[in-house]
Amino acid sequence: SDLREYLISEDFQLPDAITLAGYSQGGSATLALLREIENTPGFPWQIDHVYAGGGVYDFTATFDHFLEQNYMTMPALAPYLIRGLNVREDMIPGELFLNPTEILTLLNGQHGMSEINAQLGSRLDRILHADFYTSTPNASIQRLLEILDENTLLNWTPHAPITLMHAVDDDVVPYFNSQKALNEFSTRGCNTELINLNGNHNTGAINFFVKLLLNNFQLPNPPNIFTYSA
Repeated sequence: SDLREYLISEDFQLPDAITLAGYSQGGSATLALLREIENTPGFPWQIDHVYAGGGVYDFTATFDHFLEQNYMTMPALAPYLIRGLNVREDMIPGELFLNPTEILTLLNGQHGMSEINAQLGSRLDRILHADFYTSTPNASIQRLLEILDENTLLNWTPHAPITLMHAVDDDVVPYFNSQKALNEFSTRGCNTELINLNGNHNTGAINFFVKLLLNNFQLPNPPNIFTYSA
């Protein structure tokens, strides 16, 4: 492949296989990358193992969960997600947020996550458009729901073995994401396991990387690991 030839030309030490790992948004990205790799003919390396921790794998169920409980410990993630998914700009901010001008200002790159969380407050019904809470959502909300469904990471059959890790008391990404991934992938015949982590989302990240290091770097020939984190 072009990638392999380029790396060889740069005297890059090519491994026979690589391990993918990521936590939180990186956990989602790791499974998405695995799917892309396994669906790309001629990828130059075998994927020998995947470690995905604390990630969102069912975006629709996760979004519905937060809408129902009307609370987020990190409310900035809601507009961040919506803004990030609006790459075609076919969703109108005024149909998604109560105060779109405030939201777009907070997301202009000049404000940190803590400041945005403090400004927004934790109640979603004071951030999101009222049509999110009706039986007849507007056109932009309908488009958002379609995009969330299109981005599920549970509608395929992985070939590489997968170790999922998730804090049972995760306060940012609901634990059921990893439960659903385990059930779905196992049903499809994928070699999948789920390891429960202690603590919340942040302390779970520490536990994830500690376990990753202990599980792999005590081996005689440690694997080549590409990591992703939020």
